[in-house]
Amino acid sequence: MNHYVYKVIERETKQFYIGSRSCKCLPKEDINYLGSMCVWKPNKTKLEKIIIKQKFKNREDAIIYEIKQIIKYIENPLNENYSIPGKSFHTTGMFVATNGIKKCIMSVNDSRFINGEFYALSKGMLTVKDMYNNTLQVSIKDPRYLSGELKPFFTNKVTLKDKNGKIYHFIKNDPNYSHLKLTGITKGKLVVKDKNDKQYWISIDDPKYLSGELVHISTGFVNVYDEFNNILKISINDPKYLSGEYLHICTGNMPAKDKNGNIFYIKTNDPKYLSGELVGNRKYILHTQETKDKISKSSKGEKNGFYGRKHTEETLKKINETKLKNKLEGKTKSWIWICNVILQKNMKIVKNSLIPKGWKLGRLKISKIKI
Repeated sequence: MNHYVYKVIERETKQFYIGSRSCKCLPKEDINYLGSMCVWKPNKTKLEKIIIKQKFKNREDAIIYEIKQIIKYIENPLNENYSIPGKSFHTTGMFVATNGIKKCIMSVNDSRFINGEFYALSKGMLTVKDMYNNTLQVSIKDPRYLSGELKPFFTNKVTLKDKNGKIYHFIKNDPNYSHLKLTGITKGKLVVKDKNDKQYWISIDDPKYLSGELVHISTGFVNVYDEFNNILKISINDPKYLSGEYLHICTGNMPAKDKNGNIFYIKTNDPKYLSGELVGNRKYILHTQETKDKISKSSKGEKNGFYGRKHTEETLKKINETKLKNKLEGKTKSWIWICNVILQKNMKIVKNSLIPKGWKLGRLKISKIKI
């Protein structure tokens, strides 16, 4: 009996699986055997088999070597070994999936999940706790959850991951994780769709997303209020939205804060806002120079959304007509720019207000301002 350790590699994706094998023929002649994968189901015509090591005295020695190889590559995202023989299962990046007929454990990188053939078994479900702190999983439409009888299990908790993808759950503001280099589990990821509305979970650096082949899942949709004040997500070309029957959820609303910094989402005609008890949530907050530089850098040159484009004659005409109309109706801007040559600063003030000593009307060019 010949004992050997092998590695099968998917030629296109470079995903791989490591295993051990015993056969009566020579390892190089054992060409029809291409692995015993339980979870990973590749197209075997696209697999390439490599003999890592052979001529073991017995199967036990081969398994020991197999274990060492699996442990060596266990954190590699292309590795399709989900258990270490005789030790444990490695489920990082795995989930229970279904296609509506059968269930299986699947990698988040599995092509069947990416192309939408399979979806998470927990889709439309969430983990909650009752008044006795018992944990259970229910539908997001469960009346007990909608009424508030059942609370989300992760209320006041944050879910974070380390550089290896290990997941942690902490209570908000817990000092025990402040020293760890952790990030949100969705950082660097987003949900997109293709021209056929198939959805994918990808990296923000994915070439297909950067090229525009894939777009954000919300592209072409808007959240609105219907006649019963329910929030709906509809197409931006929906006749009821275009006619003004359905209003954008932000129309007439704004974020505001009180003197303690608590944030509220209110109507623009809210008495507390009109009286000055509440103010805009950005009031009294100034960007640091570092933040200003980052904003400037992110919108210059090719990064600017209008880069390489020009307004049409029709658009320019509309802009001029709107400006003229606002001027005639007294709707022009209520503030003006003033500058201080000595301090090398620009500042906005309310129109017709007193100009401070040492300041004058106008605005210094950016090139003249010392940073």
